[in-house]
Amino acid sequence: MAVGFRAAGRAAADDGVAILATYAGAAADLLLADIPLGAMSEAALAACRQRFGLRLAPAFLDGGACLIGGRFGRGRYVLSHAHLETPDSPAANIWLAHLLGVFAGGEVFGRVIPAWRPEREPACWEDAHLAAARRDMAALLAAGFAQHLLFRRTDWLLGWRPGLPGFPLSSLAVLLAGVTAWPRTPVGDAYWRQAGPVFAAQFADFARRVEAFFPAKRLAITRSLVAGPDDGIGALAAEQTALFGDGPAGGGVCGELIRLLDGLLVRLLPNAWPAPASSGRG
Repeated sequence: MAVGFRAAGRAAADDGVAILATYAGAAADLLLADIPLGAMSEAALAACRQRFGLRLAPAFLDGGACLIGGRFGRGRYVLSHAHLETPDSPAANIWLAHLLGVFAGGEVFGRVIPAWRPEREPACWEDAHLAAARRDMAALLAAGFAQHLLFRRTDWLLGWRPGLPGFPLSSLAVLLAGVTAWPRTPVGDAYWRQAGPVFAAQFADFARRVEAFFPAKRLAITRSLVAGPDDGIGALAAEQTALFGDGPAGGGVCGELIRLLDGLLVRLLPNAWPAPASSGRG
């Protein structure tokens, strides 16, 4: 977890909403954009504030609601701003296990979600299209690392410079690394026979374009710091939109690749689909 939180158990207002936990400061791994804020000393934060007027620490969160709960109609709800499902986060995972136990009945869930290393998951099956995509993914991530636009936060989550499409790339990478960890199914085979060749061709083109995009983006950032924006900024913005869409959740070619992998994954999950799909559309 990137932030700390504490149990609260108090009413927030007269609307019946209860604050179950509040924020209690930054944990050591908190990043603000790509700044390792949680690892900075109080003296360094104070110097930024005093000398430059920069308030880096999100102090407005201290004491603010992190988890809330209440009743709606005949039901109950709990809303969490923190990601309680984060792997290898014992405090958050215990909260999640408790909530699942309360709402599902009984303590039937594990108390801690173990560390997750998608690329080390044992493969249940091999596929030429996925193998080629994994090689292409490794190459394009290496290009991003080499240009200092991407970095590894965890085994399952990338870090990225502000303005870079790190979240959709991270989603694509873990889907690609983890999809073969599920056993094959007849419905999955039927889907992938049609979707697999389309996916592999699109991924190969996507990887080539991203490998060219990263150094161009790095050069544009550098030029903007020393000489102002150059003439290529419009073309770079258009290419980023085409590759990754406009929003932080992702779109463009990357979004289509994620959609195709999602279509395969859901057909590998037990009892997810009763019969083979008739097309390669997810």
